[in-house]
Amino acid sequence: MGRCRFRCDPAAKGTREYRTKLKERRRRKEAADAVASYHGNGDKKKDKPRTRPFTRLLAEFWGLLRGFRGMLLTVLIALASPR
Repeated sequence: MGRCRFRCDPAAKGTREYRTKLKERRRRKEAADAVASYHGNGDKKKDKPRTRPFTRLLAEFWGLLRGFRGMLLTVLIALASPR
């Protein structure tokens, strides 16, 4: 019987396929980055970072907790109480 010139391990074949697909995905991403998307004009970042006041973020977070506020307060009080 003939011997394998290269690795005959099935796992190695999977690794090679994974790396090949990964390289192809990177090439496609680089090509897509070169073309401006329909979401913007192609600028990577704006000069000024986004900022929001803490109170606004806290208010939005509190809104997300709708329906869980009572439970959250109960847990926080239970954790903060002396044992």
